[in-house]
Amino acid sequence: MGGGLSRNKAAAANMGEPRMSTQSATSDASDTSDGLSRRNSQQRRFSLLGGDPTRNHKQDVKLVLSKKNLDDVPTGLSNYPMLEHLDLSWNKLKAFPADNVREVPMLTYLNLSYNDIAELPPEFVDLVLLEKIDLQSNNIHFLPEGFARLAKLKELFLASNELKAFPHEVRGMKELETLDLGNNHVKRVGKTLGTLEGLVSLCLSFNLVAALPPDIGKCKMLRTLECTGNEKLQTLPREVGLLQRLEVVDFSNCSLLGLPKEVCDCASLTVINLSGNQINLLPNEICFCPNLKTLNLMGNRIIALPARMQQMKTLRSLIVSNNRLQFVPAAVAHLELTELDVSGNAMIRIPMQVTEAGTQAVMCYLQTIGAQHLLVDKHMERFIDTKADFDNVMSDIADDGGGGGDDDDNDDEGGEETEGQKFLREAKEANFQELGGMAVAKFEHSAMQAPAKEETEEERQARYADAHRSVERTKEWLAADPKRAKAFLPTRKEKQKDFRDEVEQTRKILESRNLTYGNNAVPAIARAQKTNVLNVKSGGVLAIPPEVSELQELRVLDMRDNKVERLGEQIASLPELRIMNISYNRLEEITPNIALTNLRLMNLSFNNLTALEPAIGRMDRLKLLYLSNNRLDSLPKTFSALPLIDLYISENKFRSLPLCIFSMGATLKKLSLGVNELVGIPRAVHHLRVLQYLDISFNQIVELPMELSTLNELERVNASFNPLEREMPVTLCHCTMLVELNLDYTQVAVVPEDAGNLTRLEALQIEGAPLEYPFSNLYKKHPLLPVKVYDTEIRYLDLSSCNFKKLPVLLGRLTKLTELNLSDNQIQIIPVEIGRLTAMERLNLEGNPLAPPFNMLRREPYGDSAIVPFLNPFVKELDLTGCSFHELPQLVLRHAGHLSAINLNDNALRNLPPGFVDLGELVSLSMDNNQLSALPEVVCMMEFLELLHVSRNSLVNITSRIRELQNLKRIVLDSNDLTSVPDQMCELTCLEVLAIPNNALVDLPENFGRMTSLVTIDLRCNDIRKLPRSFGMLRDVEIVDLRINDLKALPRELGMCQNLVELNVSSNSIAEIDRSLASLSNLTSFRASANRIEDISRSLLSGWVAVEDLHLYGNPLPSVASPLNVSGAEACRNLLDLLVTELGQEEEDAGTAALARVMAARPKLGHLVSKKGERVGA
Repeated sequence: MGGGLSRNKAAAANMGEPRMSTQSATSDASDTSDGLSRRNSQQRRFSLLGGDPTRNHKQDVKLVLSKKNLDDVPTGLSNYPMLEHLDLSWNKLKAFPADNVREVPMLTYLNLSYNDIAELPPEFVDLVLLEKIDLQSNNIHFLPEGFARLAKLKELFLASNELKAFPHEVRGMKELETLDLGNNHVKRVGKTLGTLEGLVSLCLSFNLVAALPPDIGKCKMLRTLECTGNEKLQTLPREVGLLQRLEVVDFSNCSLLGLPKEVCDCASLTVINLSGNQINLLPNEICFCPNLKTLNLMGNRIIALPARMQQMKTLRSLIVSNNRLQFVPAAVAHLELTELDVSGNAMIRIPMQVTEAGTQAVMCYLQTIGAQHLLVDKHMERFIDTKADFDNVMSDIADDGGGGGDDDDNDDEGGEETEGQKFLREAKEANFQELGGMAVAKFEHSAMQAPAKEETEEERQARYADAHRSVERTKEWLAADPKRAKAFLPTRKEKQKDFRDEVEQTRKILESRNLTYGNNAVPAIARAQKTNVLNVKSGGVLAIPPEVSELQELRVLDMRDNKVERLGEQIASLPELRIMNISYNRLEEITPNIALTNLRLMNLSFNNLTALEPAIGRMDRLKLLYLSNNRLDSLPKTFSALPLIDLYISENKFRSLPLCIFSMGATLKKLSLGVNELVGIPRAVHHLRVLQYLDISFNQIVELPMELSTLNELERVNASFNPLEREMPVTLCHCTMLVELNLDYTQVAVVPEDAGNLTRLEALQIEGAPLEYPFSNLYKKHPLLPVKVYDTEIRYLDLSSCNFKKLPVLLGRLTKLTELNLSDNQIQIIPVEIGRLTAMERLNLEGNPLAPPFNMLRREPYGDSAIVPFLNPFVKELDLTGCSFHELPQLVLRHAGHLSAINLNDNALRNLPPGFVDLGELVSLSMDNNQLSALPEVVCMMEFLELLHVSRNSLVNITSRIRELQNLKRIVLDSNDLTSVPDQMCELTCLEVLAIPNNALVDLPENFGRMTSLVTIDLRCNDIRKLPRSFGMLRDVEIVDLRINDLKALPRELGMCQNLVELNVSSNSIAEIDRSLASLSNLTSFRASANRIEDISRSLLSGWVAVEDLHLYGNPLPSVASPLNVSGAEACRNLLDLLVTELGQEEEDAGTAALARVMAARPKLGHLVSKKGERVGA
């Protein structure tokens, strides 16, 4: 805010608004008014106010007179009694008279900016309703007394005026939220600032402020603090740390020497701009600002960034250009930065091609090559520890490779968090308010060391008491959990490291100021005589001291970060020297007589070497050699004899890979070739058979040799920033042991199928590469997905929210996939290749605009999984029930030659396509509940068809071609409109089940009995009047259901169906059960309810010995002591017996009555009648 407002005068000049003197304005006015009457002048004035003076403006609330070239405020404001908004900006006003103030008592907004007003009238304070005043770019020196009476004022803009002090007139204005005093001449900010309790935004930019008052800590609501361009400002008050709502801090272009650590207690900070100051170091506490997003440190004197930057999880922009940094912490590489600028730091030797490639290139460099350097340096710290066991440390480094692409150390420089760090992070995130409160309390205690002079004894005692309570609370909080103490209280080792860092930083600061700080080499040599470890790190040494040659037992030499130009005779023959680190020097020459036969590790990185001495090749115990960031373009041939484990020659001038490297194949595990000028890798790379790590980033390599795939132990490859070909190198896809692969900013656009071989891959980076669809979508979802979609062993795959519009056909290779999540994409068509996923158990396509027929296949209870068998041409059975198909999808025809059963129930089909005949292997076809009016002709061409279901349609007849289905065994035509059965159907001699219920059949063909294989006949709910006599030819029939028809009788021939088990003729008009049915000895169920049966033949009692289910209810049979519907053999036999007996008694009674009538007419026949009656009764 302040930066922009402070430049408003320049903006005014650009706007082309000239400022005119009083004389010229008066002259112009007199010229233009020459010859005009006073009435015309008044009309012109009123025209500025909005038109005709006769118009009623009593309800107007807004008046804009900006850029009207006014010399004074127009008269007539009294005509606007309700005016709330008045804009007079960009005019030539010299004052805002008291008369005008009285005319606008309702004002809430007043804009007088960009005028020549030097003073406001005393009556100005009567505008008590004002909420916003804009007075920027005037000549105001002070505000009128009583200005604080404007109790409702929220915004006050006074930038670009002539103020020489912070306006005390605003004291106590608790409603004031925005105060802009930028671009004035303010030298001192007093205690008045502390009275503005509601202040949210404060701008003091481009003034002469030399210090901010401690009272700023009372502005608890402050969110934005801008003080840029105050060149005399060198320190900040620690009370800034009390501003817990502070979000934006801008102290750029001042003269700050440091940032108080208490400022980092501001938990809401998101932006810190400290560019253009004189800061050397930042407090480590800045790493724990939980919401910090932007940190601008450009143009300072910073020599090192805080070590714990991995805690800055929210940081997105880091600008440290034009400082004195020597290196960037590895933790920076693991931040989610979108902007990183480290340019202008002369000591940071990041190659130009990296910095020119932008932020992502620098981040990639730091993550890989930069991390290598820092890891090597940290290993050196372990040797400096004189209590460490040398052999164990050496063994650990050999196992770790002495560095690499990843930092596996659990210290503060990056990598995994320690237990304490993890707890600290969680505490900061989950309980920051609690910690923040403690931090503030602790700060107040420290601030108490220099109490203000005005403080009374009572106030001082109260502060002491508060501080004491705060300390006690802190002790209790730490004692509540031992992890807290571990997280917040440094260990002895951490203290030692922090002390060494402070010493080195102090030396660098003194060196930057051309100040001497003594020679630390002499005491270091004295210590080395006892410890055999010479540590002269960052000592400003110009040459290797001669006394070093006397240290014949020396084992570790660390001379990092000095100014040594020559590796001379002093160390040429130290027989016990095993570790030598002379990195970050100015080496240009190495003595040719160097003979360090016991040397195991040599670090000459970050020097100016252009060539190496062949004598180095005779160090037959050398394991780790670091030569990064020199000017080498070749290696001596003698290097072929070195048993190296690690060789780092990154950041040099190599145009081709030295052939001597391939002679190290039996031992070399890590090889760093990044940032050179390589155009290819020789085919002889297959000699490096134990290589585990290969870095070829930042070169000009287009193609990788196939021989690379023979490296069976290769685990990590970094090929980023190379112009690789469009397709990911196939040779890498056959490196089956790969765990990490970096292809950032290459030309890779396509991932080949062979990538499925990388089953051990844990990390894949292809940032900045022109990935094509679908690999771009897959990578955005998860970096490993472009490879995982080729893994044929994968069981579960989540591709939700990948923004797919077309599903990749490559998924068809994942034949072992059991669960696939494709929800929330833009998929309309499913490729047929998905049909290969035969192991699929769960498919999720929710949230996709699927097109027919795929959207129709998604129905309960099958869900999306039904799509897979639909697309699988080799499936034997296909269930398309309830898909609402009006036409059969053409994709069904892909099943030709394999499909044996298809279920088309519950659709809306009116016919089948001619191509359906291609499904000639069909054995079962179900088309229930569709809209068929006739049986499709193509159905009769299915010569292997055995089961045919066409129920609940609208069939009115059955085609005569039905005879062609000679293998048909079951036909169900339930609930249609059939009136007859064609004679040709009786030729289906293999038919076993015939079901035509719920139709309108009247008669059956006379040759019905030719279907001799029938076992089940279901003709219920029709209008059949009689059965053909040929029915008796159905010797194998077992079940006959003829209920709800119009039968008058059952044919005698029915008794010839000896295998009949169930017979249901309920709800017909049958009057008699023929005696011939007594021969149905296998009958177990007979149901004849709701007929007209009056008589039960005694022969049935002896013939139906197997009946267990008998239903005779609803017939005119006599009443017996049993229900007429019974189950069970005994109950059925009892019912028949009762009916036969009852019917016999009725016959006897009827005969006796008849004979009695005869005797009455002829008495002489009485004896005979009596005897006859007895005989009949017997």
